[in-house]
Amino acid sequence: SLIFSFFESSINSTANFYLLQSRFWELLIGSLIALVMHHDNSFFQNFQTRLVSNLFSFLGIGLILFAILTFDYETTFPGINALYPTIGTGLLIIFLNPQTILYKFFSFPPLVYIGLLSYSLYLWHQPIFAISRSYSLSSLSSSTYFILIGLSLFLSFLSYKYVETPFSNKKVV
Repeated sequence: SLIFSFFESSINSTANFYLLQSRFWELLIGSLIALVMHHDNSFFQNFQTRLVSNLFSFLGIGLILFAILTFDYETTFPGINALYPTIGTGLLIIFLNPQTILYKFFSFPPLVYIGLLSYSLYLWHQPIFAISRSYSLSSLSSSTYFILIGLSLFLSFLSYKYVETPFSNKKVV
């Protein structure tokens, strides 16, 4: 799948982004981590000292930040470049635990709350920004972006509170 994605990225980058055969290796990495952690949790715990956990969790966030800060429109993605955020995420899943510095950062209540809103935010932001861009006669200003982000967060809050939360309640559904 990774090899297919590597070659497909130079042929048809749009299809490469959406095709399962291009992204299967990413899902496989996550699935393998989940299986190993679920069936043999001691496998990773054997080498999860505080120093090692901190080191690898910082390496994981570093790989993700590297992708965020250096990838641009000319970067072929997915393909070989998807290794950075995929491996980084895997390292965070494996090594982020209450002993680590980054765990304390990611446990910060506003970040946790944004995480709870993330699915609704994912669903709302795209149509809001797409509609705004299609109806705008010029490029959107910075203040417009902040308003759209605020609107996305507000609608995400409403969706989370009145749609997601009730549906996740086993007594209601």
